[in-house]
Amino acid sequence: MNNSSVSVTAETETGNIAVINYTIYALILLLPNTLAFISLWKAKSVPKKIKLPILNLIVSDLLTGLSFVSYLIILLLDLPKSTESILCYVQMIWTLTAAFASFSIVGGLAIDRCICIYYEYIYLTKITVKIILVWQVLTWIVSFFFATLIFIDTNWEAVCLYRYVVGKYGRIIHIYYSIFLRIISGVAFIAICIKMKRMINADKLKGVKRRGIFRTTSKVLVIGLTFHGMYFPLFCHHVFVLIFPDNFDDAHVFYVFASLLTVVNSFVNPFIYVWRFPECRLQLKIMICSWNKNIVNEENRKLKRILVSFLDPPESSTIRQTSLTDTDINASFS
Repeated sequence: MNNSSVSVTAETETGNIAVINYTIYALILLLPNTLAFISLWKAKSVPKKIKLPILNLIVSDLLTGLSFVSYLIILLLDLPKSTESILCYVQMIWTLTAAFASFSIVGGLAIDRCICIYYEYIYLTKITVKIILVWQVLTWIVSFFFATLIFIDTNWEAVCLYRYVVGKYGRIIHIYYSIFLRIISGVAFIAICIKMKRMINADKLKGVKRRGIFRTTSKVLVIGLTFHGMYFPLFCHHVFVLIFPDNFDDAHVFYVFASLLTVVNSFVNPFIYVWRFPECRLQLKIMICSWNKNIVNEENRKLKRILVSFLDPPESSTIRQTSLTDTDINASFS
């Protein structure tokens, strides 16, 4: 067997492995995130000011799953080189747009919680659902702009699958934009923790013990810490390649590991973002067990109990007497 035959066989085997991998990645991202989107969309007890950003986070994970579908199309179809390049370019743009949107939304959620616990009256009266919706739209527009800007000096001859090579200026934009969003999230999370500790200590001095006061805020903290933790190795890779561009190939194994972590992040997000809410878990169970009327009826009864407690929150004479959970509930009607 000559060298050319060996080379063709190796490429075929590599292609087959890639097809299997991308199929698995697409399934484990699209299936749970689609179920999460539907269950959260149907949920009525989740505050709209939290619901909208989380729905957009799920959309970004769905776009990541669709990226692997586009990889499969490129691998399985014998497309002309020009068509393949266009598909690769479009796919990379929407993947980076989704990634930047995720960073922005997580940072925005942290700022949202900051305003909520530091300035409750302003949060209730000034921060409306319309403002949150405008913020989501602007987030996607800005994310798309930076995603296209990153490819300002890309090596287009290598821009397919994971073999694209972002140039120096594109990588600098990527790193600095990521640092900016991480600083926003970090400052907001630290401020939230400080305020939470002060409020808990104040309650202890008064001999007051309130349950669930930071329920929604705690969930946002878990979302942010998990997201940034999963993406941090990939950020380290980008910094390393920027400082040592000649060692790009040497860092490939670490790059694959860091990229897999981002895939894992998109897979676990539904469990962190959505199914921590009781109503969303019930909605999921109803969808999965739709064939069993007994289970559906039982879960619907549980849903009614949740909605009754949601629509009839504890009475409170002042904003300061309400917990942040109650604040979130009231805010969802604005």
